[in-house]
Amino acid sequence: MTIKTLLLTCPFIFSGFVIMAADFRVQSPNGKITVKVNIEKGIRYAVEFRGAQVVEPSLVSFQFAQAPPLGNDLKVIADKTASVDESWKPVLKKFESVRNQYNNLILELQEIRFPQRFINLEFRVFKMVWVSEQFSPSSLLRINM
Repeated sequence: MTIKTLLLTCPFIFSGFVIMAADFRVQSPNGKITVKVNIEKGIRYAVEFRGAQVVEPSLVSFQFAQAPPLGNDLKVIADKTASVDESWKPVLKKFESVRNQYNNLILELQEIRFPQRFINLEFRVFKMVWVSEQFSPSSLLRINM
């Protein structure tokens, strides 16, 4: 193998590692809820509660009226995690204060092919509030665009 062939092959090998290393997870502050995100074949997320899957792997994609859909062939530019624990005083005073506590995962993504758009996808996982042992899986996950 010549140096020229090696230099031409290396960028493709390394770009494959960027795309394949696309498994992420974020947990609720109490550790009971886990959101798993995979960017390998489109954007997919799943939700577990105490280790049991409550939301099967689900595809996230964005459809636009005058642009191609966004959701496939993405690479991860950066990923960030953070924890938020703050309180605020409501205007209506039904409660003295409201606690806003969650962990989040922010993925900075870019399309591999034209038009190479960028998107920041944020997953927030809040501490579960139980009411009569019932919950809605859709309340576990919030996606901001």
